[in-house]
Amino acid sequence: MPFPPEVYLIGAQKAGTRNLAYLLNQHPRITIGQTDEPHFFTDNWKKGPDWYRKQFPDSSNALCLDASTSYSMAPLTAGWRHRNPGVYEDVPARVHAMNPDAKFIYLLRDPVDRTYSGYWHDVRTGVKHEDFRTAVDRNPFYLDVSDYHGQLLRWLQYFPMSSFHFVLFDEMKERPHEVVNRCFAFLGLPELSRSIALESPKNQSRQVGWIGRRLNQMEIAFPNLRTVLGSRLPGGVKTRILGVKAGSAPIPAMAEEDKQFLIEHFREKNQELQRRIGLPLDKWRR
Repeated sequence: MPFPPEVYLIGAQKAGTRNLAYLLNQHPRITIGQTDEPHFFTDNWKKGPDWYRKQFPDSSNALCLDASTSYSMAPLTAGWRHRNPGVYEDVPARVHAMNPDAKFIYLLRDPVDRTYSGYWHDVRTGVKHEDFRTAVDRNPFYLDVSDYHGQLLRWLQYFPMSSFHFVLFDEMKERPHEVVNRCFAFLGLPELSRSIALESPKNQSRQVGWIGRRLNQMEIAFPNLRTVLGSRLPGGVKTRILGVKAGSAPIPAMAEEDKQFLIEHFREKNQELQRRIGLPLDKWRR
């Protein structure tokens, strides 16, 4: 049975998961369904398995791939703010109960860069109004999501290491065809006979004005509004609104003292991760 999903692209947030899902979805034996990120085991758990099944209407002849970054957001530290840690506690157990033979692809980005990008994602969506260091000091969420070793240990309580394939963000940017073909091999699928169509980077962190933040907040509060803004408006108006929501100005460079703080915070965690997964993470040692 193609359902439940056999493959999970579990994160990390702000590490290019949407782009990797787009690339993998070009294989005729993979489908990501009608919802890019269903977040069933977190945000939509109460909707039940029937709702989840409906997210993959074309699953009869393809592997279902659930690309939801919230699956690698387990609370590792007490004191989370603006997110309910209980939503993310039991994801590995829930996945295992539904499919104990599942496979996982975990996309890893330099945790310093990911933490900073994750903060600006929340600024863009109107969740955060504090400066970066204040937000990180007050909310362990940002550091926990970047602690890939800690997140992985939660999954290894239920699945063996052989169930996981790790992809480095920088390598995906530099050699996307090689990365995607290794993912296909991990899943037991043949390489594509044609070239993979690359996509422009999506979901980049930008500075967003007050109106853009308000629109993003409204979409979170009223999910049906996304349909109205996305498909029921004239093309020119829709493009303008999407631009306001996404922002245009690049985010400012991280302060050097903040960068050094993050480097020291993640140094030992990165070393533990490297020993466990066997991939060189030298570029992360600044």
